[in-house]
Amino acid sequence: MTTNWTRPVWVLPDGMRVATTEDALSFLEAQWRSLPPAERRIAYSEAFKAASGLGSHEEARRCFATLFTPGPHH
Repeated sequence: MTTNWTRPVWVLPDGMRVATTEDALSFLEAQWRSLPPAERRIAYSEAFKAASGLGSHEEARRCFATLFTPGPHH
């Protein structure tokens, strides 16, 4: 199972590129204290499930994009 996402997520305002579940987990770890608790809990849960084979990497991408980027998310 690949961890690469179908499309990377660009986290604003710094434009950080998050293209894999591992990138998402690293972002969450680095930004943990600055993120709102509800959003970080949801994003971490989805990314952790995907990384451990219990969830979908694409679902983790959609969740991450919805929580951390503006605009429509496919």
